Amino acid sequence: MPVFVGLTSLKQLSLAHNRIQRISSESLAALPKLKSLDLSKNYLHAIESDYFPSPNRLLHLILNGNEISNIGENAFENLSNLQDIELNNNHLTTLPGGVFKSMGKLRKLSLNNNQLEINWSTFRGLTSLQKLFLKSNNIRILQDGVFHVMQSIETIELDHNGISSLSRQGLFNLTKLRHLSLSNNSISRIEVDTWEFTQSLMSLDLSYNNISEFKPQHLECLQRLKYLNLAHNKIQYLMENTFDCVKNLEDLNLRRNKLSWIIEDPGAGPPFKSLRKLKKLDLYGNNLKQINSKSLSGLSSLESLNLGGNALASIQMAAFDHLTHLQKLTFKSLNFICDCEIVGFKRWLTKHLQATAQQTTAPSSQAVCGYPEHLLDRELLSLQQNELICGETPKPKISHEPSNQLAVKGANITMECRATSPRAASFSATDELKIKWRHDNRNVKEKDRSLSIVSPSLGTASYATTDTQIYNDPSNNHTTIIGYLRLFNVTYELAGKYQCVVSNAFGTTYSQKFKISIGIHPSFLQIPSNLTIDSGDTARLVCSATGDPTPVIALQKFGASDFPAATERRLQVLREENAFVITNAKTTDSGIYTCTAESPAGEIKVNATLSVNDKPQPYIPTITKEIAVGKSSVLECLSEFAFELNQPHREWYKDNKPFHITPTFDSDRFYFTAEKELLIIVNTQSADSGHYRCEITDNSKTYTMQMDLIVVKEYFSQRIIIIGVVLVTLTCIVVGSLVVWIILFYQKRKLCASAGQRNGPGSGSRVAAAQDSILDQTQMTTLNRTYIRSNRDPCQQRPRSLAALELNSGRYQCDDDINQSMVEQRSCLIVSTTPNYANQLLMQRGIRDGRNGQKILRDDEEDLTLEYLGLNTSHDTDAQQDHLSSKDSGTGSDAANKRSLEDFSVTIMSAHASTPTTSGSVLKSKPKTSPTKTAAEDENEIFKADTNAIDQHEDGDDIIASPMLGLSLYAIEANNTTFNNNRSPSHNKEFIRTPSMQSISDNMNTSVPPTENCLEPLTSSTQRHTNTHMVDI
Repeated sequence: MPVFVGLTSLKQLSLAHNRIQRISSESLAALPKLKSLDLSKNYLHAIESDYFPSPNRLLHLILNGNEISNIGENAFENLSNLQDIELNNNHLTTLPGGVFKSMGKLRKLSLNNNQLEINWSTFRGLTSLQKLFLKSNNIRILQDGVFHVMQSIETIELDHNGISSLSRQGLFNLTKLRHLSLSNNSISRIEVDTWEFTQSLMSLDLSYNNISEFKPQHLECLQRLKYLNLAHNKIQYLMENTFDCVKNLEDLNLRRNKLSWIIEDPGAGPPFKSLRKLKKLDLYGNNLKQINSKSLSGLSSLESLNLGGNALASIQMAAFDHLTHLQKLTFKSLNFICDCEIVGFKRWLTKHLQATAQQTTAPSSQAVCGYPEHLLDRELLSLQQNELICGETPKPKISHEPSNQLAVKGANITMECRATSPRAASFSATDELKIKWRHDNRNVKEKDRSLSIVSPSLGTASYATTDTQIYNDPSNNHTTIIGYLRLFNVTYELAGKYQCVVSNAFGTTYSQKFKISIGIHPSFLQIPSNLTIDSGDTARLVCSATGDPTPVIALQKFGASDFPAATERRLQVLREENAFVITNAKTTDSGIYTCTAESPAGEIKVNATLSVNDKPQPYIPTITKEIAVGKSSVLECLSEFAFELNQPHREWYKDNKPFHITPTFDSDRFYFTAEKELLIIVNTQSADSGHYRCEITDNSKTYTMQMDLIVVKEYFSQRIIIIGVVLVTLTCIVVGSLVVWIILFYQKRKLCASAGQRNGPGSGSRVAAAQDSILDQTQMTTLNRTYIRSNRDPCQQRPRSLAALELNSGRYQCDDDINQSMVEQRSCLIVSTTPNYANQLLMQRGIRDGRNGQKILRDDEEDLTLEYLGLNTSHDTDAQQDHLSSKDSGTGSDAANKRSLEDFSVTIMSAHASTPTTSGSVLKSKPKTSPTKTAAEDENEIFKADTNAIDQHEDGDDIIASPMLGLSLYAIEANNTTFNNNRSPSHNKEFIRTPSMQSISDNMNTSVPPTENCLEPLTSSTQRHTNTHMVDI
């Protein structure tokens, strides 16, 4: 390489077509501002690391047409600013890994026409590369992630390589790729998700490959695609939705394929219906002879249509009517059938040519008649309307076509297709009359054994052949053609849809598609056994078969389907268990049963005998087993009844489904013993729980063992849980009973202690008395005393009642008399009777009627109010008081229900208290009584005093408000008049009768002082009537 002196400002240098063998760094150092260097067509053999000085400003380097076969690993280390490098037409076979690692600004890399093989490390460092050209290399496969470092790549050209397939891994991370060219490769397979990472693709060239099948999935996700080139492939069929994912497509090239079927066949769906934005469509050289009226549906924006290279014979009416934007139509045919069916196309063509102003291009030479003979070589546009008449069409007519067939696998099939054609048409195109067969939209070649498939089971190959025979019939001047398709040793691969296609020079006729199904003759998997059962038992006839199509299983008895078990609805069909079950067997069910398996592929039968005895078989109960998760389970299929069976056979079922251990099953946890007596489950899981059934059978009898397996998370069985609940319940009952017993025992002791205090010395006794009558039982409730202690001065206390005030006036007035000796004090019991409202009315009436000698008050009209007034002689504390309120009034039962006699008050009062005079009341002292006077005499006197008091009041007011029927005062000795509070009411009533009071008085006269200060019967100024009874005890 020469050294240039004085060219320090040179920016572009071309040394192409020289004999330079080595690049000189000194020469480049003399050109510090050089940006573009062209060394193409020289004799460079290698590029070394010292060829390019540092620093330099090179942006473009062209090394095309050299003999470079080796590039050093660091050859481009000093070319960090390079943006474009071309190494086309060299002898490169490999590139060192990371050779471009320092070229982070490179945008274009051209390596066309080499022998390169690329891998993922070849392009390391090319993060800014936008265009990559790898045409005509030795690339056979796109390795996974080979382009993943090219985050900015937009164009990749891989034409003229040996790539045979495309997958998503080879195009990984090409998210910005817009143009991809893969023409002139050997691509025959495109995976479904190939374009997952190339959704920005706008141009895709797959021309000149071996693509024979193009499905909708092959264009999935390419919503931005505008240009698609599929020219020069072997595509024979396009589905209706092939282009649904590329609705923005504007240019579609399908030239030189075999797409005549989708354009010609009226039964085919329109493949372009989704391409409403398509502007250019190229169908050149697809062997088209006719255009179906709906084959171009959806192309409303089409501007250019190329139908050249096709021998068009007919175009159906309205085939081009929807192409309103069509500007350029390219076609040429000398074989048009000029009859009435071409009138529509002639009219459209004339209008189109006038609209596009193409009359000057001699369009009449594009359409020339080939039939009928009198219009041969006439130009279509030159014909008059009356010359286009309907006549016999020269196109072939199918007179016999195959129908759907079902063949048994391994059999041979022959299909026949027959068609006729006018003899004149055959003569005009002698070599054009033929029959072709299509299998799943692909042509089947004559005597083609390329479809051969070796069947391991049959040991022979499956293949297809075709044959054609042509006959001329002079009688009707027609030619008959017969085509045969023979399939040998058919397998599933030969199943599918077939079609017969008959064509000649003037058109093609398509038969209806017919289906060839490959079936398998039915064969039994399970056959029923002869059974002997007892009456009332269940008969189970197992019968299953396989085949393709799946055979239908039926059961008959003596060749009929209306046997007793079926008509009486005792026959159950368990599809999942492949069994016929006869419940509640009867002797009439005995007989020969036939199991039939039938399908279109064949029919098979098997017989079994059922005998029903009168003696019932023993009942075997269901066994329930519980097991914890992770433990081993053992299910037994052993029965003492099964010992009588001869060579028993066992079958297991889980949840009414056959249970078998297969390689696909979780077989490492399930084991059977030799005769299937035990089913062992290791590491039991929750999914293993369920209902298991084991059938033990021979040719005569069948026994069934049923087991329920319950898998729990923890090893606590249901029985243990129930026992635990029962124990806890019993414990609670026992503890509760003990608590109740303790409470009752404590209350009993408390009551006994309280009773002892009341019955002790100084506690006093409770006495009740009534006028000549026995108290009601409800009034005899045992009295309880309430001890109310107060630290207040007795002088400041308020008397509880009028009687208390009059009896203890000295204590309430703080007289010196209250400090008198305790020996001189005594106790009194005041018994007052107060009526309720009804008794008051009765009493008022009684007062008015008293003079007539009527009894004033009856015993059952009185209620008692007791106030026991006493003075504690042994303590210096306040008076102990209980109070009986007005709510205790009422009849006997009301008083008992509302308030018991235990609420009565005990008040200690002084026997020597003076009798004060209070406003609103008159209080008189009772005269002294003789110690020898009896209690009966005292009571008589008191009764008389009561009567007198009432008589005295007679002259007063007529209305008496809340009168007190009586007040009785008794002097008692506390320590001698007590009685047991726990006595029954009847005993207490007897105790307080007047004779008893008399006896008590006799016993106590010697120890009680005279009752000089006990009260006499009195009548208050407020018209309250009170009867006071004084009794000395």
